[in-house]
Amino acid sequence: MAEEVKVLPTSVKYSGIFNMKDLYSLLYDLLTGLGYGVTEEGYKSTTKPDGSEDLEISWDCTKNMDNYTRFRIKIFIKADGISKVKVKEGDIEVTKNKGSAEVKFTAYTITDFENKWELNPLLKFFKGLFDKYIYSSTYKNWKSKIVEETYTIVNEVKSFFGLQKF
Repeated sequence: MAEEVKVLPTSVKYSGIFNMKDLYSLLYDLLTGLGYGVTEEGYKSTTKPDGSEDLEISWDCTKNMDNYTRFRIKIFIKADGISKVKVKEGDIEVTKNKGSAEVKFTAYTITDFENKWELNPLLKFFKGLFDKYIYSSTYKNWKSKIVEETYTIVNEVKSFFGLQKF
């Protein structure tokens, strides 16, 4: 059975003026640029009586590192009270969004994601030995790499919002 281990949960919160479409594009471009396949698992939009909008978007992003290890980053975007506002940028008036947003990131490593080592009890026994004695240093490197990649994305989102980075 594939073994999924949560490596890093973190989030970014912001309240103010921003462009929701640009945030969506930024995240998608960052993830695909890092080699992740992005699957949108959910998109929910609710319009409030005052005309503002609440959004909930969830993504499942995966990348195979080798034949044994896969990275998964789950992203959940929750935006509350999103309304359109006109903002002057230089001499040009542009439409942006005003509201609050939270972007949650949860990073996982998945080993034996194709369940090749679960075919019979002998292979399962060797999987335990392989994980403990042969693959442990490689796995440590993969764990630090997914943490690094996740913080790269988090820092870009913080830059987008104008927040302090790690």
